[in-house]
Amino acid sequence: MGIKVVKNRFDAIELYIKGKTVLDIGCVDARPDGKKKYQSTGLHQFLNERASQSQTHFQ
Repeated sequence: MGIKVVKNRFDAIELYIKGKTVLDIGCVDARPDGKKKYQSTGLHQFLNERASQSQTHFQ
């Protein structure tokens, strides 16, 4: 039994989201004071561009 290594998560994710409706809940780096601890990897923008519709729950 082998393990498949994903070298580019964007390529792997695109197969599942292209032409689909995606809900972006954006909770990973949400902080009460609005400051961000982590730098964006561009995942949310990628989802927005590739999905047929992207709905953001948190701003």
